[in-house]
Amino acid sequence: MVLAVLTAALAVYSYFEIQTGLPLLTARIPTHSGATAPVSQVLSIEVYFCFILQLLLAVAFWCAAYVAADKIHLGSWSLGRYTPQQQVRILPALRELLGVLALLESVYFAARINMGIREASAHGRLLPPDWMRHLIWTDVEWLAALMILGGIIIYIYLGKFDEVAGEENNASTSAGSGSSKSSGTVN
Repeated sequence: MVLAVLTAALAVYSYFEIQTGLPLLTARIPTHSGATAPVSQVLSIEVYFCFILQLLLAVAFWCAAYVAADKIHLGSWSLGRYTPQQQVRILPALRELLGVLALLESVYFAARINMGIREASAHGRLLPPDWMRHLIWTDVEWLAALMILGGIIIYIYLGKFDEVAGEENNASTSAGSGSSKSSGTVN
């Protein structure tokens, strides 16, 4: 629940960042035709695209956690490889993982929107022609960090899934060995 609230709060933050930041941008950016265009007009398409993507991905992660959890595959891992009893035990951890990933992508897009607006407002009246290229390279660095962090989180949770699934096996093994010990003492 906390992850959902944080994800929603980041979406609200992104919305208000766009609504309050874009109107304040007065700089202009050179275009390929030699004229200049308001940076707020050029940047608005990008930040609204990021905002819509942020919302769609968060909703997709949360819906997948509750609607189609049995269809999720993470590499060679799938929920179908466990028994139904183990699946019931793993499902809360899987939902938590998808919530963490939804939060992670929301942090990325909120930071992306913030960086775009802050970078555009940091320059004077005319932005340099390579301004967008610089912003894209910043995105690549953030995206690479996001992918590495996401991979580490998924790897940790895959171990957690096996641990949760193994608890049932350990419980039945110790129950089985306990019954054989008790039968041995009775004889």
